[in-house]
Amino acid sequence: MLSMSKSLLKILVAVVTIFAATACSTSRQAAPVSTSDTPDVQLWHDMYAPVSMRLSEPMQLSISGRATLVRGESIHMSMRMLGIEVAIVHIDNDSTWMVDKYHKIMCVEPTANLLRGRKVTLTDLQELLTTDRSYSRGGITISHSDMQPTLFGDMPTQVVATGSVGEIDIEAALVWNLGKVRFDDPGLNEWTPPTYRRVTPLELLDVLKSM
Repeated sequence: MLSMSKSLLKILVAVVTIFAATACSTSRQAAPVSTSDTPDVQLWHDMYAPVSMRLSEPMQLSISGRATLVRGESIHMSMRMLGIEVAIVHIDNDSTWMVDKYHKIMCVEPTANLLRGRKVTLTDLQELLTTDRSYSRGGITISHSDMQPTLFGDMPTQVVATGSVGEIDIEAALVWNLGKVRFDDPGLNEWTPPTYRRVTPLELLDVLKSM
């Protein structure tokens, strides 16, 4: 279980790294066209679906979980092993949490630090995960495949991020189980931050170096 938890922590760091790199590269291109700017497109407010995270670079790992998105408010990913929640990534407009429930530690940083002060919203990030807005910018390529119909239009079953962040090559795929997607379900956005011991990003890096 310990080795699995270490691997999981690496996945979480990779996920947040991809978010940060994507946000910065998005901010350097022209503002994307948002579906929220199109009056005849009906938008979901809450979205929930099972999801799998597959990391090919810089290591090979795979884990399943559940993701809940509240438009413009939060991205919440619950990672599970044998049906037990072991880690969480939660991003809202104020803070970003990486929670290791196995070791009962968490890293909490202002979301502004994650986005490096760029003019990027959570809605921008959410649409990268749920629409076919593929792009290549800033060393990161985001591509989408296997579009499937839902109550709120076509959504990709698979979102793939590839590229380099600094000296680290990254290739990760997020696979949605759209057969079990739920929209606008009361209670989806409920989450209470844990009270685990907080560690700094540098301490988190030290943990990774020791793995």
